[in-house]
Amino acid sequence: MLPHTFFLETVMACNLRCPECAIGGGITERRNSIMNMSDFSLISNKIKPYAKYVLLHMWGEPLLNKYIFEMIHEVASYARVNISTNALLLNEEKALELLRSGVSDLIVSIDGVSQEVYSKYRVGGSVAQALNNLKLLSRLNSKYSLKVDIQPQMIVFDHNYHEITAFESICMELGLVPFFKDPYIRNKNSEFRASSDIKFQRKTYENNEELIRAISGCNDPRYVFTISVNGDVVLCCHDYDSEIRFGNILDSRSTVENIWNSDYCQAIRKGIIGGKPCSFCLTKCMSYVLSEDYPVGA
Repeated sequence: MLPHTFFLETVMACNLRCPECAIGGGITERRNSIMNMSDFSLISNKIKPYAKYVLLHMWGEPLLNKYIFEMIHEVASYARVNISTNALLLNEEKALELLRSGVSDLIVSIDGVSQEVYSKYRVGGSVAQALNNLKLLSRLNSKYSLKVDIQPQMIVFDHNYHEITAFESICMELGLVPFFKDPYIRNKNSEFRASSDIKFQRKTYENNEELIRAISGCNDPRYVFTISVNGDVVLCCHDYDSEIRFGNILDSRSTVENIWNSDYCQAIRKGIIGGKPCSFCLTKCMSYVLSEDYPVGA
């Protein structure tokens, strides 16, 4: 089976410094980079026969790419398009252009309602600006009878748990349904903690046997094709340093099919599904983690 979901990293840069993010936390060794339109179109033509859902972001703020609306429009001709943004770079003109671009699902990440709480994680951002732009998006979407699924998202940590109700109220007043995301936390030494409320904790595993069994059910090796900003095809969206590369989709002889069916890609994929995942999956994946490495608040 060939992949039908594609992560395409259009920007490897951000206007914020979120500590648990590969960019914001200064964890990645890759340089900041923005994909040009020529490379994007070449990649788009190659994924077009297979793509049903395309996420035009990975590590970075996609609105930093001056071609992002053009990119969305191109992909929207053959697949559903997902964009995730902190919404801080919008004004009315750009908000309307984004909504009219063909984007299907628009995630707007706002992790709090007070500046003190919001800025603890969204370092360098303004919560008032983010909330005003969320309201702007909602108003324009309704005014012009557009069909974009605007998804306000709050990553719930221990430090912002008490603002869930206020965030929910703001969203409901706008006619939007909030999404509360369990946090990714890189290790037990992080300054951040998941909420003590189990509803907002990521599922964790008690030992390696349980972890491996869970990893075998991961959808990425079955359906997902992940492309970094320079065209490298990597293991998954968690591979922020492109440690496991299957090829480069920008190479003239590379296709989705021959990369996906290469010996190396097949071996990694079969290992994950068959209960013999590579070391990256066991030590660096943020979706499947041991309980001892996932700190929870009191």
